[in-house]
Amino acid sequence: MNSSQAERLQWITLTVLGLVAGLAIALPLGVPIFAIAGAMVGTPIVLSIVGLPHGPLVLQLLEPWLADRSDLRSGSFCAATHPTASIGSG
Repeated sequence: MNSSQAERLQWITLTVLGLVAGLAIALPLGVPIFAIAGAMVGTPIVLSIVGLPHGPLVLQLLEPWLADRSDLRSGSFCAATHPTASIGSG
Protein backbone atom coordinates (compact mmCIF):
# COMPACT_ATOMS: atom_id res chain seq x y z
CA MET A 1 0.00 0.00 0.00
CA ASN A 2 1.52 3.33 -1.02
CA SER A 3 1.35 6.49 1.06
CA SER A 4 -1.53 7.95 -0.94
CA GLN A 5 -3.71 4.91 -0.30
CA ALA A 6 -2.70 4.85 3.36
CA GLU A 7 -3.61 8.51 3.70
CA ARG A 8 -7.01 7.93 2.08
CA LEU A 9 -7.67 4.98 4.36
CA GLN A 10 -6.71 7.08 7.38
CA TRP A 11 -9.13 9.87 6.38
CA ILE A 12 -11.93 7.39 5.71
CA THR A 13 -11.35 5.72 9.09
CA LEU A 14 -11.24 9.02 10.97
CA THR A 15 -14.37 10.28 9.19
CA VAL A 16 -16.32 7.15 10.04
CA LEU A 17 -15.11 7.30 13.65
CA GLY A 18 -16.18 10.95 13.86
CA LEU A 19 -19.64 10.19 12.51
CA VAL A 20 -20.10 7.24 14.85
CA ALA A 21 -18.86 9.26 17.84
CA GLY A 22 -21.19 12.14 16.94
CA LEU A 23 -24.16 9.80 16.76
CA ALA A 24 -23.14 8.05 19.97
CA ILE A 25 -23.06 11.37 21.80
CA ALA A 26 -26.12 13.00 20.20
CA LEU A 27 -28.63 10.17 20.36
CA PRO A 28 -28.46 9.59 24.14
CA LEU A 29 -28.91 13.34 24.62
CA GLY A 30 -32.23 13.11 22.81
CA VAL A 31 -31.25 14.92 19.64
CA PRO A 32 -33.60 13.81 16.84
CA ILE A 33 -31.95 11.75 14.11
CA PHE A 34 -33.27 14.16 11.45
CA ALA A 35 -31.45 17.06 13.14
CA ILE A 36 -28.24 15.05 13.08
CA ALA A 37 -28.71 14.07 9.43
CA GLY A 38 -29.57 17.66 8.52
CA ALA A 39 -26.40 18.93 10.15
CA MET A 40 -24.32 16.28 8.40
CA VAL A 41 -25.77 17.22 5.01
CA GLY A 42 -26.05 20.95 5.59
CA THR A 43 -22.57 21.65 6.92
CA PRO A 44 -20.64 20.87 3.71
CA ILE A 45 -23.21 22.76 1.64
CA VAL A 46 -22.99 25.89 3.79
CA LEU A 47 -19.19 25.71 3.94
CA SER A 48 -19.03 25.36 0.15
CA ILE A 49 -21.24 28.38 -0.39
CA VAL A 50 -19.35 30.50 2.14
CA GLY A 51 -15.94 29.36 0.90
CA LEU A 52 -16.67 29.76 -2.81
CA PRO A 53 -15.70 33.46 -3.00
CA HIS A 54 -12.46 32.73 -1.14
CA GLY A 55 -11.32 29.99 -3.54
CA PRO A 56 -9.22 32.21 -5.83
CA LEU A 57 -7.53 33.85 -2.84
CA VAL A 58 -6.68 30.51 -1.26
CA LEU A 59 -5.34 29.19 -4.56
CA GLN A 60 -3.23 32.32 -5.00
CA LEU A 61 -1.77 31.91 -1.52
CA LEU A 62 -1.11 28.19 -1.99
CA GLU A 63 0.19 28.42 -5.56
CA PRO A 64 3.92 28.49 -4.67
CA TRP A 65 3.53 25.54 -2.31
CA LEU A 66 1.47 23.58 -4.83
CA ALA A 67 4.06 24.27 -7.55
CA ASP A 68 6.82 22.94 -5.29
CA ARG A 69 4.79 19.83 -4.53
CA SER A 70 4.10 19.12 -8.21
CA ASP A 71 7.82 19.46 -9.00
CA LEU A 72 8.68 16.97 -6.28
CA ARG A 73 6.01 14.48 -7.34
CA SER A 74 6.88 14.60 -11.03
CA GLY A 75 10.55 13.92 -10.30
CA SER A 76 11.63 17.00 -12.22
CA PHE A 77 12.71 18.89 -9.12
CA CYS A 78 16.24 20.13 -9.50
CA ALA A 79 18.05 22.17 -6.86
CA ALA A 80 19.83 24.15 -9.57
CA THR A 81 16.52 25.41 -11.03
CA HIS A 82 14.69 26.01 -7.78
CA PRO A 83 15.02 29.66 -6.67
CA THR A 84 15.21 28.88 -2.94
CA ALA A 85 17.68 26.03 -3.18
CA SER A 86 21.06 26.52 -1.58
CA ILE A 87 22.50 23.04 -1.90
CA GLY A 88 26.18 23.21 -2.71
CA SER A 89 26.29 27.00 -2.81
CA GLY A 90 27.74 27.57 0.59
